[in-house]
Amino acid sequence: MISLKKCSVEGCKNPATRDHKLCLEHITDKERDELYQKLYKHFEENEKFVNENFALFDFKDVNLSKKRFFACSFFKASFKNCKAEESQFISCILDYTNIKKCNLTHCHLQYTILGGSKFKKVDFKHSDIINCNFVGTTIKECDFSDSDLYCSDFKNAKLEEVDFIDCNLKKVIFEDTTRKDTKFKYSNYEEAIFSKEKKW
Repeated sequence: MISLKKCSVEGCKNPATRDHKLCLEHITDKERDELYQKLYKHFEENEKFVNENFALFDFKDVNLSKKRFFACSFFKASFKNCKAEESQFISCILDYTNIKKCNLTHCHLQYTILGGSKFKKVDFKHSDIINCNFVGTTIKECDFSDSDLYCSDFKNAKLEEVDFIDCNLKKVIFEDTTRKDTKFKYSNYEEAIFSKEKKW
């Protein structure tokens, strides 16, 4: 797993950004613009990314489809109107991210941390989401249908208008979740782990 260095500004808890001693918030506007340009070119020219730092970046209308990420950090990053169809995220850090109106269909996520993140109108259909951490997430108007979520953890998550239709939910943890209009139709929810309250 990637090890991030802290921003060198005293009192700042953010990680330093790519090729800098400062975080993305403390570099100059010119440096930030140049960094985004280099990063987008990096995405266009490569398909595989290992141990890379994408923390705090604000991604809009970016196409990450068929990209492969291994042990990369997207800590506190945001994604809006992005595509990541058929992409892989293995042992990645995406905690406290903000993901809105994105397409992550046919993705493969494994051993990836997404705790504390916010998802709205994200399409995860037909994906393999194995042993992933969604603890404390807020998930609204999202669709996980036809996906394999084996051993993933949604403990303390807030789920509103979320579809888990025809999913593999074996050993998926839904303990202490808040659920409103959440659908488990055709899924093996009896093999998931719920608190003692009603399952649906």
